[in-house]
Amino acid sequence: MKAVIEKVLNEEEISELQNSPFVIKGKTSMILFAGDPHGSYDHIYPFVREQENVALIILGDLQLTTTDELDKLAQHCDIWFIHGNHDSKTISAFDAIWGSEWQSRNLHNRVVDIQGTRIAGIRWCIPRANLDASQIAPCF
Repeated sequence: MKAVIEKVLNEEEISELQNSPFVIKGKTSMILFAGDPHGSYDHIYPFVREQENVALIILGDLQLTTTDELDKLAQHCDIWFIHGNHDSKTISAFDAIWGSEWQSRNLHNRVVDIQGTRIAGIRWCIPRANLDASQIAPCF
């Protein structure tokens, strides 16, 4: 079982995050990438509440049962996502994304302009076992 570590970021950690490779910062905007929240979003709020013009891209495993969390986060940032394997494990998880207006924020196999930066959601391919590395092509 994965352990989920949650913490509230202090000002120094927010400053470090703003300068990290996980954030694309424009003149008046910022794109924050967050991976595999598995239904736990509390650690994201302190950051998005204190910043202006933030886009949040969730990198899979939103693990929602309703859209409530996305609706609350959307009050503070522009939300996009790439779905993960846990996002279709149950009917409620599937419906939370694909049965709502949030499906339009899915980046899978799309290129979208977010905060003035083109972001591509490229799917991952698992090659067949009988192929060697020279025969593997990226999936686009």
